Amino acid sequence: MKNYISIEEQLAGKDDSRIVIDKKKNGAEIFSYYLRAYKNRTDLATAVGSSSKENFLSGLEKAKNMIRKGDFSRAHDILTKLDPKCELEYFELILEMTRTLVYMGKYEEALAISSEKSGLADAPPVSRMSLLQARGHAMITLKNFVGAVDELEAAVALSELFPNANSGFMARTSLLKVYVEQEQKEKARRILEQLIFLLDGFKDDEIWLDRLLSVLRAEYTFFSKFDTPHDAMIRLKEAEGISNWFGEHDTAKRCDEDFKRLVEDYSLCEKQINKSLDAVLSFQNWQYFPRLDLILVLLPKSISRISKTPLTRKILLALSKGPVKKDVFFQLIWNLEYNGSRHDNHIRGTFSKIRNKLPKGGLSIGNDGFIYLK
Repeated sequence: MKNYISIEEQLAGKDDSRIVIDKKKNGAEIFSYYLRAYKNRTDLATAVGSSSKENFLSGLEKAKNMIRKGDFSRAHDILTKLDPKCELEYFELILEMTRTLVYMGKYEEALAISSEKSGLADAPPVSRMSLLQARGHAMITLKNFVGAVDELEAAVALSELFPNANSGFMARTSLLKVYVEQEQKEKARRILEQLIFLLDGFKDDEIWLDRLLSVLRAEYTFFSKFDTPHDAMIRLKEAEGISNWFGEHDTAKRCDEDFKRLVEDYSLCEKQINKSLDAVLSFQNWQYFPRLDLILVLLPKSISRISKTPLTRKILLALSKGPVKKDVFFQLIWNLEYNGSRHDNHIRGTFSKIRNKLPKGGLSIGNDGFIYLK
């Protein structure tokens, strides 16, 4: 176990490109696990010895495949038949059993199996953080908010060593929900600020977008509780759009239901509702999220952020309300009188850069001299 703790001490707070670990001393598998776990938690079973690797690891992977498919009962059956041969395998088995039981809605069983032996306190921090996050989630569902705070705050503390780990990020979103439930507004606000800060550390990929979705739902929880319904409605519409992009239609449906509930609870007027609907501008094969400076193309799927290109944002907003003639468009964007022979090349050059972020035909100039977003 000392080898693992030593590796974690080297990893904490460092860029992985500068990590130097003796592979011969610690083992290539251990090194590989921790290098990947620094970026995001992976199975601790990859670090176990080869003697039991074939039986235990293959069984664990089968169970995880079932979890990904939503077949939690079969995953549970596989996990119950696994026989851990060492301490590390035991930790990983308990973690996956806990998470599977949480997915199955068996929260009390999940808490029981993850606390039956005190030796779990000696688990490597990455796995312990994931276990604490799963237990905290179960406690929230059981309305044990005091216990949930203890588990989740411990997970957040461990996440300082591994800031990119997903379980630490999700622990913060769960902790925010508890603070909101307890009406601890300032604590909830601090957690929200941490989540937004952590988002900035990720590149524009599906992992970032998935975490953004979690933050939007957390913001909705915060704003709806503390009487800022318009902000809550905007987050819900953004979350609904992103959920549809992922194909998570159940989540999108919940967002829409929550939106309608807010309208009813706060007796919002049509003007307020319509303003919230502008949070997501939808076109034939893509969507634009003005507040987030985000473009999502549906087919083929792509993600673009335009926070560093304010001209693109200005152009998309100008065209989002409908087609605009070239002379009017030029005056809107550059505040200059339009001259076709002088300015057409400039418009085409600007559009060629924007088109890289949109699907084919998303931005076009018609024969009638109007500029369209489609």
